[in-house]
Amino acid sequence: MKLIKQYVDRLLQYIDSGRFFRSPIKVFYILIGVSTFLPVFLPIVLLFIPPVNDFIDSLGGWATIVSYLGVLVLIVYFLALGFFGFFYWRNRQRDLYATVRVGDKIKAIPVCAHIVRCLGEWNGIYLFVSTMGAYLILYVLALISGGGDFVGFLIILFGGLLAIPLLCLILFLISYPIILSAHAISERLLIRALVANNVSDLGDIHRAAVMPEAEESLASGTQKQEEPIVSSVVTGSATESTSTTNEE
Repeated sequence: MKLIKQYVDRLLQYIDSGRFFRSPIKVFYILIGVSTFLPVFLPIVLLFIPPVNDFIDSLGGWATIVSYLGVLVLIVYFLALGFFGFFYWRNRQRDLYATVRVGDKIKAIPVCAHIVRCLGEWNGIYLFVSTMGAYLILYVLALISGGGDFVGFLIILFGGLLAIPLLCLILFLISYPIILSAHAISERLLIRALVANNVSDLGDIHRAAVMPEAEESLASGTQKQEEPIVSSVVTGSATESTSTTNEE
């Protein structure tokens, strides 16, 4: 029975300390960081799809070389994005332990707020960076291919340059609200947790300050009640002494 009681005490201590809420999320963050390498396999899989492979081979000559070069560059780029995502989630994993302080009574809400903030940040950042980077790679490869003639090269050059700021604006208008909304929801949850913890702390401080005063007032009241009794006893003794003296 003592062994079972020890395990129950350890389990409850594990939950009350907040580690129960943080440790699984730590593993979840690691899995997300590893999953950021999955887009690397997308260009590789495309090469093994027969219609895509046949289309690249049908281009012939310089266009085929540029197409395979583009697949290689995309693999390297998504590999770099994978390392970027992995280090991002490792960094956020270390921040996770700062969400719950020692003595906090609210532990699950800060962890949920951290998850919402990180997922929003990552989706917004990755959407902007991956799309913009892939477009720039394809744009450069299109310039290298030349577009068939000089006129086609000029169309690709100026058309691509004009599309860059427009694409940046569109991606910003999509990714920025995602990050902003995630932070707003996260901060709203954190405010509730902070208020709850602070109110609880203030309550403890108030009780710690009021209880000695109550005890002191109770003691002083008891002392005041004892003083009339003592004075009455003294007065009674003095009266008896006076009456005894008069009788003599």
